[in-house]
Amino acid sequence: MELKKINKKADQLVLPESLKLVIAVMCLLLLIYLAWNLYSLTVGKSKLAQARETLKQIVEKINVVKEGQDKYMVVAPKGWYLLQNEDRMCMCSKDYVNKIKDTCCLNGALEKLSKEVFFDSFCPDQKVDSCLNLNNVPLDIYFTNKDGKVKINTEYSLNSDELFNSLLEFRSGEKSIKELCQGYVDKTVEKSEVISKVKEFFAGEKNGIIFQIIKTENQEELITLPLSNSVEVDLVFNKFNQEASDKTLAIKDSEGKEYDIVLKIGEFVYIGQVRGM
Repeated sequence: MELKKINKKADQLVLPESLKLVIAVMCLLLLIYLAWNLYSLTVGKSKLAQARETLKQIVEKINVVKEGQDKYMVVAPKGWYLLQNEDRMCMCSKDYVNKIKDTCCLNGALEKLSKEVFFDSFCPDQKVDSCLNLNNVPLDIYFTNKDGKVKINTEYSLNSDELFNSLLEFRSGEKSIKELCQGYVDKTVEKSEVISKVKEFFAGEKNGIIFQIIKTENQEELITLPLSNSVEVDLVFNKFNQEASDKTLAIKDSEGKEYDIVLKIGEFVYIGQVRGM
């Protein structure tokens, strides 16, 4: 009788441990399932299958976006292009991107659009408008619905005004970058101090940036700072493809001479060493 009581107590102790083991196995299986789904989207599927799935989700986002703004993160396929062709949106590899947009639609993924859509970007490497290069995935793309028309853009070109204003107001010491620029043209601040603060502001950013201070009278470039991935770029060996119009602020020195603080946003493309150099 005493032995039965002991066995009963043992069963009561073992049962919770077994339950924990079952729960742990179920959690492990769930993690494996989620990991496999992610793998299938980014690696396991063919690029065409990835493009079809991604494009379908983008068009679904376009159809539901209301007045205001929304975004979608593109994770695949890397190196493909998203472009608009009248009432269709297409995604294809570089081989099929050209001014005859039907080529892309026929050789890639295609979805019909139920709303009027336009891009505020183009693909300078292919000289195609209403186009977006997906080389730097994962990439956030933004949808802005205004008066029933949906504008598609990337973060920087969409928020370039805000980025420029944030740059000018940035301070990690006593003076903002705008105040340092003013001090530089007034000859009270060193050029190196301006450059240092601009580099600090753009630390960690992936986009191509050119920051300048230009003398308005003769367009002399007093400061030209090209940055990509927070590293200074040699303009001799790199071509700059601009994605947005210049952001400019006019200032005057203590003698009344005019200068422009300029910010350019885009992408640097390495073109190699120039012959004879």
